[in-house]
Parts: sequence; C-alpha cells; structure tokens
Amino acid sequence: MYTREEAQALVDRIVDAASPDAVEVNLVAGERSGTRWANSSITVNLVQFNRQVTVTVHHDNRTGSATTRDFSDAGLQAVVEEARAEARGTDPRDEMPELLGPQDYIEVDSARPSLVNFGPMERAEMVKASLDLSEEMGVIGYGYIPKNDQVTVRANSNGLFAYFRDAS
Repeated sequence: MYTREEAQALVDRIVDAASPDAVEVNLVAGERSGTRWANSSITVNLVQFNRQVTVTVHHDNRTGSATTRDFSDAGLQAVVEEARAEARGTDPRDEMPELLGPQDYIEVDSARPSLVNFGPMERAEMVKASLDLSEEMGVIGYGYIPKNDQVTVRANSNGLFAYFRDAS
C-alpha cells in the first residue's frame, strides 16, 4: 500500500514527466482480500492487489487524460504522452480554469493498524470460531470475511495533494 510519502513521490515523478504542462493526477491503489468457507471448511483464501493512475494534461488550452497500471519511469512517461496526444486531438477552450492550489485537509485515520494487518491468519481464527459454534449447534457453517485497504490520491502540478487511506 502507498504511504503518504510514497504517493507524494509518485505524484512528483508524474508532474516532472509532464513539465511544463499543467497536470492532474488521480491515484487509486489497494488490496482486496478475503476468506470464504462452506460445508464447514475454508474453500477460498484470496488476495488481489490493484493500482492505477489517471493523468490529465492541460496543454495549449486543451485537456487529455490517460490511465496506466505501469508505474515505471517509462510507463509514467508513456501515460503523460498519451494524455498529451489526446489533448492535441480535442478542440481548444476559450478559457481554462486554473488548477486548485495547496489546500488544508483534516487528516482522517481510517486505516487502523489492526485492520491493515488483518490477514489470512486472523481470518482463519474467525472462521475457526464460526465453525466451532456451527458444530456446537449441529449445523453446517459457511460465510465470507472480506478485507479492503485502499488509498485514494488527488493531486496536481499546482500544489494540490489530497491523500486518503481506508481499511475495513
């Protein structure tokens, strides 16, 4: 998962790649995982990592956007060039609103360590408790325990940087 510092470093790389054009960056990255059980035994234990960044370039009173999952230097340069190419293919606007500058946001701690670190072992312990109760009651146990850990970042070349991480 991306810490605030790692997300800022990624945004800085994109802003540098887009210079001298104005650029907006939307980053979404996360982990989805879960444990499913049926017929009183675990059937699936999964984890999926996902990340993508959308870059919107403001070039000569035109805008264009592109999205990538390739965070290498070459991948970020390519997404900036793709956004520029899209911008060149659009009609210019008479006026372009200025990008929002730095803002003061209240930090929200929605990624408690107990939730961020809630992994397969913790889920297995919950499944065992459920199965023990099912056996005690003489029924077949089934269920699903999901976990989500997501980072969302909105930033731009004018100094805006908004970071939010949520784990549940």
